[in-house]
Amino acid sequence: MSLKFIETRAIFRQAFMLSLGALLALTNHSQAADEALTVKLGLGVGTAPDYVGSNDYTVIPLPNFELRYGEYAVRSSRLGLEADVVGIRGLDAGPIIRYDRGRSSKVKDSAVMLLPKVDGSVELGAFVGVGVPLSVLGAESQSIVIARLEALSGLGGGHEGMTAGASVGLVSPLTESLTVISSLSSTYMSGQYAESYFDVSTIGSTASGLPTFSAGSGFRDIGLTAVATYKINDNWSVNGIGSYTRLIGDAARSPIVKQSGSSNQFLGGLGFTYTFR
Repeated sequence: MSLKFIETRAIFRQAFMLSLGALLALTNHSQAADEALTVKLGLGVGTAPDYVGSNDYTVIPLPNFELRYGEYAVRSSRLGLEADVVGIRGLDAGPIIRYDRGRSSKVKDSAVMLLPKVDGSVELGAFVGVGVPLSVLGAESQSIVIARLEALSGLGGGHEGMTAGASVGLVSPLTESLTVISSLSSTYMSGQYAESYFDVSTIGSTASGLPTFSAGSGFRDIGLTAVATYKINDNWSVNGIGSYTRLIGDAARSPIVKQSGSSNQFLGGLGFTYTFR
């Protein structure tokens, strides 16, 4: 049994054990359960760093999809899908499959483009969480305290490492039409992931002019995210997202970030969603 498999299994097991105290960022939990089948389809565009640690930005698609029946759901998860399979109101858990874009050899930075590229990776993992309305805690509020834990592992061909993320925040229905979700998050990276994205080998140093660097496992970032959803009518809604992430630890110390990029990472986007009822 490989060390990578044991480490992956350990992360997944810890994530599920901690799920009893985790809170999921889902606005659906603020509404009564609906046993009817609903489908949401949406698409938006956004801007994000060219690669992790870049100070150059690129346009990315922001897909939005959800297929829901009662408390069961399959929905978009960044560039991927996740499924809530537990069927218990207030508790969500299930698998995630996601695509990591990697780092192309055609990036805009002239030094980083001379380093080995990081191929795109299919990632497989799991998430857990629950949502707690503030009214349950005695507050006169319709807001919901939220949080989430997830763990993902690259399946090969790309970084082949692992990441584990946690977030906590608040879902705030400001009006009947407008809901805002704000959250604080952090991501932990394995040694293999750090090596793929932040190492500079002797050969890479000679080619790029960047100093050699060996990155290790540890916390990769701390981030703030705000998502706003405005319901235009029973079918249409418009969604906006903005986030700021600060790279920390070896991720920030890597010359790929410190000299050729930036530890300050921003994402913004806008999209529309149509709900079939």
